Amino acid sequence: MKLDAVRQLISELVARDETDLAAVSRSMGRNHAYLHQFIHQGKPKRLNEESRAALSRIFRLSPRSFQDGVKRPLEQHEDQDPGRSREYIGIPENDIRGGAGGGGTSFGTRSRTDVDGNTVSADPIKGMWYLPTAYVQHELHVPSGGGHIIEVIGDSMSPTLNAGDRVMIDVTDKNPTPPGIFALFDGYGVIVKRLERVARAEPPAIRVISDNPHHGPFELTSDEAHIIGRVVWFARRLS
Repeated sequence: MKLDAVRQLISELVARDETDLAAVSRSMGRNHAYLHQFIHQGKPKRLNEESRAALSRIFRLSPRSFQDGVKRPLEQHEDQDPGRSREYIGIPENDIRGGAGGGGTSFGTRSRTDVDGNTVSADPIKGMWYLPTAYVQHELHVPSGGGHIIEVIGDSMSPTLNAGDRVMIDVTDKNPTPPGIFALFDGYGVIVKRLERVARAEPPAIRVISDNPHHGPFELTSDEAHIIGRVVWFARRLS
C-alpha cells in the first residue's frame, strides 16, 4: 500500500523520535492499534479533528500538518500555552489508579468506537504533565508517546511507593529483566508491584513482590501476567 502524504509524515515522525505506532496511539488516548490500522489498512480514511489535535500535541506541529501531510511548525494561536515548546513533552495522566494493594481499575484494556468509527481507548485522560523532553527521553529513556502517569493506591509497595503517589509507566518496556517495579493487569485491575522472573520455571513464571513485608509474594505464569510497562519515575507530595 503506497502511503499518502499524511501517513508518510506520521511514519517519518515516529521514526525520528525513535518510538513506535502503538506508543503514539496510546498517547493519543487511542487503542494501541489505531495508527497501525490508519497507516497500513486505511482505517479510518482520514484523521478526525480530535486525532489531528492529539498528534499536534505529541509532535509539536500544526494540526494542519496531519490534514494534508505538509510539515508546519506549531503557531502560537494553535497552542493555548505559548510557554510550551518542543523542549517539553506532554505525558498523559490516565484517569485510573494503580492498586499497590487491592488492585486498581483497568488501563489500556478497554476500548470503544467513536462516532467516526474510530477505535479509541475507554480509559479517559485526566490531565497532562509537561516535562523536559531531554529529561524524559535521555534520563528516563522513555520514547515519545511511551509514557503514561497513574495514581497509586494501597500500601503494599510502601515505603517505596505510597498511596497518592504518581508514577510514570514506560509502556514500551514490558520485560522484567532486569527486575524492577511494573504496572500490570491481574485480571481484576491494575496493580503496581516489583517483578522478577522465576529461574528455570516451566512454564515461564514471574514472581510478584510487595515491598511492604505485610503483603506476601505470589507467582503468575508469563501468560497470566499482563504487564503494562515499567515504572521509571514517581512524584510525591511532601508533608
